Amino acid sequence: MAAEKKIAVTSYTRMIDSIKERGKKLLIFVRDFDSEKLDRSLLEDKQESVEEMRSLFHETEVKLYGVIKEDEVSAFQQTNEEVEDLLDEIRHLVRQRLREIDPPKPVSEQVKVSSSHQAHPKLPDIPLPHFSGNPEDWHLFKDTFNALIKRREGLADSEKLFYLRAAIQDGKARFIQSAEDTFVSLWKALRHEYENKRVLVEKHIAQLFHLEPIASESGSDLRTLINEVSQSLRALANMNLKVEPLSEQFMIYLVCSRLDPGTRKDFELQLTNNVLPSWEKLFEYLQSRCRCLESIENEAKDKSAPRGKTTPQERSAPRQSKAFPIQTAPSRSRSSNSNVKCFVCKGAHYLNKCGQFLALSASDRSAKIKELGLCLNCFSNKHYLRECRSSSCRTCGGRHHTLLHLPHTAPTSNVPNQEQAPTPSQSMSSSNSVVGCDTSSIPSAKQFVLYTAVGVVEDAYGNSIKCRILLDCGSMHNIISSRIVNMLKLPKVKANVCVAGVSGAQQLIKSKVAARIRSTTNPDCLYELEFLMMKKITTDIPIETFDVDPERFPAGVHLADPLFNRSRRIDILLGIQTFNDLFTGASFPLADDRTLWCKETTFGWVVGGAVTERRADETSTRTCGVVTNEMLSEQIKQFWDSEAVPETQETTRP
Repeated sequence: MAAEKKIAVTSYTRMIDSIKERGKKLLIFVRDFDSEKLDRSLLEDKQESVEEMRSLFHETEVKLYGVIKEDEVSAFQQTNEEVEDLLDEIRHLVRQRLREIDPPKPVSEQVKVSSSHQAHPKLPDIPLPHFSGNPEDWHLFKDTFNALIKRREGLADSEKLFYLRAAIQDGKARFIQSAEDTFVSLWKALRHEYENKRVLVEKHIAQLFHLEPIASESGSDLRTLINEVSQSLRALANMNLKVEPLSEQFMIYLVCSRLDPGTRKDFELQLTNNVLPSWEKLFEYLQSRCRCLESIENEAKDKSAPRGKTTPQERSAPRQSKAFPIQTAPSRSRSSNSNVKCFVCKGAHYLNKCGQFLALSASDRSAKIKELGLCLNCFSNKHYLRECRSSSCRTCGGRHHTLLHLPHTAPTSNVPNQEQAPTPSQSMSSSNSVVGCDTSSIPSAKQFVLYTAVGVVEDAYGNSIKCRILLDCGSMHNIISSRIVNMLKLPKVKANVCVAGVSGAQQLIKSKVAARIRSTTNPDCLYELEFLMMKKITTDIPIETFDVDPERFPAGVHLADPLFNRSRRIDILLGIQTFNDLFTGASFPLADDRTLWCKETTFGWVVGGAVTERRADETSTRTCGVVTNEMLSEQIKQFWDSEAVPETQETTRP
């Protein structure tokens, strides 16, 4: 027992001696502090260190007095009093230095300021800053929080702790805090986590090495390149990493390798032989070149704008050649869609996109249109059918909308075993053709559901976003949409992969990324995968929204995509490389005819198969899931069709 007591006393006295030595060094630093050369924040850090040393000293002193006898207290009392006086002196001196940097305003000036505030209208309240956990946002959050909360006089540490916890509550940084934290300890933990100079430097250097190359002259692309380079260099300069002669030549080579051929050639012509260019000269040239290209592009837009009085249809209609006909659909801007209101469900979409309306049969749709008093041909409320100039039914050519077509109204032919050719889906845009997605007049009573799940995509810094995933065993590659890549700012790598779809339609993929995907229901499910990047993966899945009976699913079945029955966007496609690893083997049928199944995956339970939802008098849409810019091949096909001699068939009129 005596040996343990001796060890404890020795440990406590050494701790107090260590605090004393640290205090002496800190006192020298504060006395020699030069406010003109050093930053105020450094002095604030020392103030926090003093408070930590005081807390540690008092805890150690209490423990020491708890193990020694009363007659032994006097032997340690003098040393403890010296340490306490030293820490008090340091704290007083730090506060004095801070007041010298920011002296308090005299009373007369305070009265003047308060009266000036009363003379002006009340400004809006400044919201409390929030920190998302992104290392890039830390310095901005730190400066704002220091100005609004930390340096504010009259706030106790408990109040500052409350504001700090509220500021990090919604971000990833909330996992750093603990229930026993004080304001000083939590603030120090945040600074230790996010003021990691090595990680920040690596991030900005990686951003410079992954700059997107510019294929052709473009003012907007060049402006993006300039901004990304400037942002990284400013951040590195703030960490005392400036552009030196050697790194300057590295930067010039790196940036020039990302320029388009015309811009780089023009810069090379301005250089002198055997003279190394400077970064300032390159940056000045890029700024001038960017302004020139932007000016030319804006002037070209002004010249291409329609002049005179033309109708909206004439402005949006493309020019067509007699020998090379091209049919495109006029695009609609986002601003025009924002004012659209459905006549049935009052949602912000057109009537032909309404799930409630599409769920009706063709005869019920026709009755609904008549009830609403709309045009039967274009669903407009501005005119009636006899005044409509829109195209007629694509199936039978009658004066009604294609969605109102009834099977018995279609014209018949005596040519045996010849099905009517499918017509392109109305959702097809003018710049993309959806491979394998068509609308046919062949009656269908079922809709097919593909396996979908909801997961979380993470970047290298832990930032994440929810996304909808399509599980496709028919794809050889994993694919991610450019929307997700841009939102997470994932670094892109050059690629040269040709993706083929139905009928051999091909698309060249030029970029790929690496990302991590994890399940929302299973924390242990994490995949680090490589993805090809595409602007759009497929059409919305499923084709149309349908109703689901929740009683079909047993208790304890957690769906990987709870809204699998709603037609929504696909963000990620997982191909055969990952497909087999996802399924656990457990499954059960959801339909008596075993056409709809529920299968367990690492993301949760997924649903796939046929759904008996449509009526027999409606058309069906089949989705393959590959979108490609096939406009050129489509134009060539139309050209040969227009030049070919048509084949005639003898038919009889009904």
